Amino acid sequence: MSAEGERIAWSYRKNELKKAQKAGGGWLLISTDKSLDEVQAVNMYLEKDFIEKVFRVLKSNEEIEPVRHRLEQRVRAYIFVCMLAYRLLAVLQWKLQVASRKEDSWESAHLFLQELSRVNEVEVKFGHEIKTWYLNLTQKMSSTLKEIGKKELFKEAVRLTEP
Repeated sequence: MSAEGERIAWSYRKNELKKAQKAGGGWLLISTDKSLDEVQAVNMYLEKDFIEKVFRVLKSNEEIEPVRHRLEQRVRAYIFVCMLAYRLLAVLQWKLQVASRKEDSWESAHLFLQELSRVNEVEVKFGHEIKTWYLNLTQKMSSTLKEIGKKELFKEAVRLTEP
């Protein structure tokens, strides 16, 4: 470091630049992280697409809204819940993709969650028994749950109460 502060030093290879321009253009990628080599910097740049897709899903499908909290602890809790919801959605998407062998299963996961939101849990008391039933659960939902290994999720149950 000189007395004036840090200096930026750069250079380019003319032959490599000409080859890149012929192949479809040239790009300049600047990284402030000095610990990254060229390949790592490019890989980190390319990973931004995944992160942007995650934020697009969170903002649109999950309808994440502006954070209206001021305390850092509450903001962190809010983001934690949003990320947990996203991870659960990603697991559902992956399970649906494996079960259906379709590439685009994000829409399927979203539609399946919308269908499941119509299911209602009802508890009915018969003497000393409480029965739990799930209403609006279709055969299609049940078969999808079975395919992803969650067939017991809406299992009817009976509990005994004390006389």
